[in-house]
Amino acid sequence: MKDLKPESRIKTLRIQAGFSQEELASKTQLSLRTIQRIENRETVPRGDSLQRISKVLNFKIADLNEQPVQKQNTEIILLLHFSVLAFLIFPLLGVIFPLILWLLFKDKISDVRARGITIIKSQIYWLSVLAAVYLYIFCLKILNSQPILPTNFNYKAIITGIYLYNLIIVLGNIIKTVSGMRKHNFKPVISF
Repeated sequence: MKDLKPESRIKTLRIQAGFSQEELASKTQLSLRTIQRIENRETVPRGDSLQRISKVLNFKIADLNEQPVQKQNTEIILLLHFSVLAFLIFPLLGVIFPLILWLLFKDKISDVRARGITIIKSQIYWLSVLAAVYLYIFCLKILNSQPILPTNFNYKAIITGIYLYNLIIVLGNIIKTVSGMRKHNFKPVISF
């Protein structure tokens, strides 16, 4: 059912049910010509005709127009995880690239919607912590104020630690995806 036209999906459902066009016409009490015109895309089924066909072929009318979601596509899931590594170039890219992939594939591939949201939330949290540290350092430099932390405190080590933590989480999730594991670690995440 890759074709999203309702007429083509009706034909596919009829064939899956094992009915000929004549049998479907008989069971729905529609003319054979009506069934042929629907399947040949000469007309779009509506109203009573659509209800009769849906009852015989046992499908919900609302589901007929929905795009079928593909099964798991490991390459896209893996690409979603790898896209986070863009934070190594510029921190905001670790949110932007997964967001773009999520927007492109959230309705096409199962697992992308939920996993993508979790990845994006995790990266927003990571970016917020990093921004808070940079903002603290910036305020200290601009205001020449007394630091809350001891003066010998190594801010570069803190920033490096934040980067390393995110890198370890991302690489761990990539390894889990490659090995086929479905459970991933995205902690901490920001809730919104």
